[in-house]
Amino acid sequence: MQRIVDYARKSFRALKADSVIKVYDILERFSQLEKGGYLGVKDTAVIDFEMLNTLEKMGYLTHTLDKSTGGRAIDLQLKNPITANQMTGSSSGSAINVFLEINDVAIATDGGGSVLAPALSLNLYGMISPLFFSKNIQKHQKVSTDGIAFVASIGFIAKDIEHINCIVHNLLKLNDVKPLQLCYAKNPYSKIVNLNIPSKRIELNYDNSSRESLMQDLKSFDFENNILCCEEGPIDYYAYGDSIMGHYDVTTKLRQMQGHKYYLTVVNMLGLSAIVVPSENLSSGYLLVCKSDEKHVLAMLNIANQIKFNRSKIETNYFSIKGGY
Repeated sequence: MQRIVDYARKSFRALKADSVIKVYDILERFSQLEKGGYLGVKDTAVIDFEMLNTLEKMGYLTHTLDKSTGGRAIDLQLKNPITANQMTGSSSGSAINVFLEINDVAIATDGGGSVLAPALSLNLYGMISPLFFSKNIQKHQKVSTDGIAFVASIGFIAKDIEHINCIVHNLLKLNDVKPLQLCYAKNPYSKIVNLNIPSKRIELNYDNSSRESLMQDLKSFDFENNILCCEEGPIDYYAYGDSIMGHYDVTTKLRQMQGHKYYLTVVNMLGLSAIVVPSENLSSGYLLVCKSDEKHVLAMLNIANQIKFNRSKIETNYFSIKGGY
C-alpha cells in the first residue's frame, strides 16, 4: 500500500512541476512496476517510440515529457532546486524530475554534455554511450554552438545507480569484462577528496578554454587498455559554462570557464562512453570515460559501482517524495 501511495505522490508532484510538459496517467498500470519504475522522457525528436517500448518491457513506464532547452548549456526558465541558479541544460527538466523523485530514471540525449552536466549539477548519476539505440540516432546529426558536428548519444539519469545498472545490462546484454587499468587525473582546482579505489595517477591539462583543447587530451589517452577517471564541477555554481554567453570577449570566456565543465563536454563528440558519479561535494563528482565497446562499458560500470557516495541527509529529507518540499 505504501508503494502505491509513493507513486501517486510522484504523479501529483509532476502535475505541479515547471519542469514537466505533460504527465501520463499510468497509475492504473501500477502492477507492471514490480521492477523498473517511472520514466521521464526529454522533449526531443531523437527519442522515439521504439526506445520507450524497449524500456517499458524492462518495467520503466513513461510518466512525464520533460522540458528541455533544445541544446543550450543552461536553461533560462528552470532553476536548479539546490542552488537556485539557472539550471544546467539541455536535459534540464529530466534531471530536475529525477532529483525531485517525480521519476526514477530519465532518458535523454547528450551532444556536448547535455546529460552528464545536468545530472552532476544535481548530484545524480548520468551515463551516455553511442551503443545505446545506435540504429535509431544516426540520422540526427547536429552542430554545436562552437561549430563541431556530432551525433547525440542516448543517455540515462538516475538518483540510484541500480536503475542504470538494470537498463545497461538489458540493452547491451553484457556478460564479459575486459581487465582494464583505471587512470585517475586529479583536478588541481577541485576540492573533492581523492578517489577511494585503486588507480594509477596521471596528469590532464583541465584546460576548458576550448573544446579542442579538451578533445586533444582525450585523443592522446590509451582507451584500449585503460579507463579514465577525472573530476568535474562544481557545475554552474560560480558562473555558467555556456558558450553563447562566453564567446563575446576575454571576460565572458573567463566567466564561462568558471562553470567548471571539462571533459564531460567532449566525451560524446569523440564517440566515447561515460558515466558521472556524484561526490559529497555539491554539483561535483567523477567522470569515468571508456572506449565504446561492450566489454569496456561493463568494466567502467563495475568501477562506478565501487565509488562510495553518501547523499546528504538534509537534501534527502527536504526534497524526497516523502519529505517536506
